[in-house]
Amino acid sequence: LSLASSYIQRGETDRAVPLIDQALTFYQSGNYRTQTWQAYVLRARGYRQKGDYKAALHSFQDQLKFAEQIGDEAGIAYTHGSLGVLLAIQEQYAEARVHFEENRARNHTLGNQLNEGYALVNLSVANWRLGKNDDSRQALDQASQIANQQGASFLALRASINLAEAEISLANRKSAEAEAKAKQALDLVGLEDKTVASEAKKTICIAQTQSRRAAVGLTSCQLAVETIAGLGGPL
Repeated sequence: LSLASSYIQRGETDRAVPLIDQALTFYQSGNYRTQTWQAYVLRARGYRQKGDYKAALHSFQDQLKFAEQIGDEAGIAYTHGSLGVLLAIQEQYAEARVHFEENRARNHTLGNQLNEGYALVNLSVANWRLGKNDDSRQALDQASQIANQQGASFLALRASINLAEAEISLANRKSAEAEAKAKQALDLVGLEDKTVASEAKKTICIAQTQSRRAAVGLTSCQLAVETIAGLGGPL
């Protein structure tokens, strides 16, 4: 699995998958639950990164079935969240919303406030995409309550909330508000969280371009591209 993980980090999913499948066969035959789970997670992540969403969906479904078979409540919650993200990427927001709500409810039962907070952020964006603005605001408010209760230990969650608010503001053509929220997210986590940093910089780029500050926006866009390229994700 270590070699397969290395391939996936380099974007070489086609080389990784056969190794993962071999590992899965071995782990399943020996009833190695932890390693089997890790293999499922890695395979689904690889397909999603590659953009093969159909294969990723099947992999996440296999992962969910396995978690249910062994009674891994945290694994079930995690996989519902992953399925929601995958469906949201494909703009299937109604279906994604179901998984985000399941993810939220299960993390609440488990007492995992951090993951519940992230689930609420995802749920908020899905609700907003579906035109459920009141539900969207309520979910973000609940996520904010969790983040504020934990203070500095949940900075990344607070940054994700700011990014969700920036996305909504940007879509409503509130460029200044979107830029301010994205900068708040960037200030909270800096460059340590590259995923948040890339999303924040991309939002700043679009907001500045939207507000007709083309020269400034171009610089921000170049920085966003550099950050996203560093993640190995799609530009």
